[in-house]
Amino acid sequence: MKPAYFLNRSIIVRVAISIVLTIGAITLYLSNDTQVSPVQTLEQSSSTKLLKEFDEEVNSVLVRFGIEKNWIRKKKIMIPYKDHVRVERTVSIPHDLAPVMMNVAFNSMAHRYEGRAIATENSKDNTTVIHLKLQGYVVQTIILKFKDNLKRKEIAHQLENI
Repeated sequence: MKPAYFLNRSIIVRVAISIVLTIGAITLYLSNDTQVSPVQTLEQSSSTKLLKEFDEEVNSVLVRFGIEKNWIRKKKIMIPYKDHVRVERTVSIPHDLAPVMMNVAFNSMAHRYEGRAIATENSKDNTTVIHLKLQGYVVQTIILKFKDNLKRKEIAHQLENI
């Protein structure tokens, strides 16, 4: 009779410990107030200050490389099942501009927002596509296409060499 009592008592203790641990885990999960990083979550809103600021930074990088406004076609694409919009720019560039330099500049800019730039080159179409990612989402796509008749202003060449 003593072994049966011991067995029942150990089961009761294990169940009680399991219940206490479960309650503790649920309490920790519900009270988990993780500190929000400077980069807001993209799911909150497609028109957040972060995305607007990021878009302005992309424009400033293009200007720094001497890209004129009329060389850029910009459109916004809604992402299905997500709360944000991806901006896609098709940018005509002259042959004297190296897309790899633009990728480096975009990557440097994206790192300030805890993001990154990923470039792919299609030599068949003579294009380079740069995807700018924040928090795992592609928020900007820049399609660089070489055009024969384009020429940057001298000031832009000087800025690029700084």
